[in-house]
Amino acid sequence: MKISTGTNSSQRIVFLVPGDQSGPCGVTDYSLWLVRAAAERGHQVLVLSLYPFRPRPFMAEVSTSAGGSITTQLPSKSPPAPEEIAQALASFDPNLVIFQFSPPVFRTGKRIYPYLSRICHVLRSYEVFLVAHETWTSSETRPSLRRFILHGFRRFEILAAWKLLQIRHVYASNPRHLDQLQSAGFKPHHLPIFSNIPHSPRPLHHRAALNNLLNTRGHSAFLSGSPYIAIFFGRIPDAWDPSQVLHQIQQESRNCARDLCLISIGETGYSDQGWQRVVQTAGTIPSLRLGKSSPEEIVALLHAADCGITPNALEFWLKSGTCAAMIGCELPIVFSQTNIPPEISLPPHFATLGRQRLDWHQPSADRVIQIPSPLINWQRLEKDLFSTATSAGSPPDHSV
Repeated sequence: MKISTGTNSSQRIVFLVPGDQSGPCGVTDYSLWLVRAAAERGHQVLVLSLYPFRPRPFMAEVSTSAGGSITTQLPSKSPPAPEEIAQALASFDPNLVIFQFSPPVFRTGKRIYPYLSRICHVLRSYEVFLVAHETWTSSETRPSLRRFILHGFRRFEILAAWKLLQIRHVYASNPRHLDQLQSAGFKPHHLPIFSNIPHSPRPLHHRAALNNLLNTRGHSAFLSGSPYIAIFFGRIPDAWDPSQVLHQIQQESRNCARDLCLISIGETGYSDQGWQRVVQTAGTIPSLRLGKSSPEEIVALLHAADCGITPNALEFWLKSGTCAAMIGCELPIVFSQTNIPPEISLPPHFATLGRQRLDWHQPSADRVIQIPSPLINWQRLEKDLFSTATSAGSPPDHSV
């Protein structure tokens, strides 16, 4: 089926998503927020998942007033046979397939190509928007020789499978993957990570909601006076060293004549060692872990805090949903590094490590990126959907 003309035309769109293979999947969260935005813009959407996924509360709140709809098909077994995907596609007859690509779900044994190529063969009859959340490399800046060779082999496998597709546009949610895709002959666009936490300006009485939250959780005695609150939101890697950033944030709180306290919210991921290292390093600094919380509770905490601390490197902040949430709630972010990489978009208000104290930065408007959201990202996809141009590029021929 060809794409209908006119910027208000309702399209039939398939989202091929990973699902929750071994636990809650961020790529699936990202994909389903785009699904919701597409349906609320009036499109008919079919979600095909390679693995089952837990219900997302935000998917129960979709407005269909524009005439859109969402149908979800979970696999009869995981991963599904390509024939099952082919049958679902034939029944739905989509204008477009949006392929949310994450390599781990295609791995069978130690290889990606056999199953991925069969799925790509099924998709070859349809126009595809390819959203590469990961490519063939890890986040390591200096991989070992063994991993370097492995990355090269994965690159060969993935590109050989992608060659089967009719790709109209290629996107990357991680900006560091843009160069990798360009080196493979594509012309990718950046489609930033957004947060599922509602964006809202800081209210005038922002500490009241936090006090209510702590009272509800049984921590009413944790805050006294007017402390300087530093927030950890989400994952803390086991090997991350918080000592220098905690020292300089404590100095910041002393300059404000306020006592520092640390609060962790959300799932810390990995094991619990990252947070335990923070607590041990903090020593006598009051530290509280609130854990998994509702979006409303997270917003209350981000509004009440003085700064957010992220273990993410500044060059990768655009891949962080927690950074997007902090920015959306007007919370300045502290990065545990001294340098600012050139030629990258920056948060509107952030700090890096200085010699003795934090260095705060408010970049010029031309270096600050617009806060991403599901609707903004979908509108970008929709603009390309109705464009007659194709910018995928022409990757080199590969065969296996």
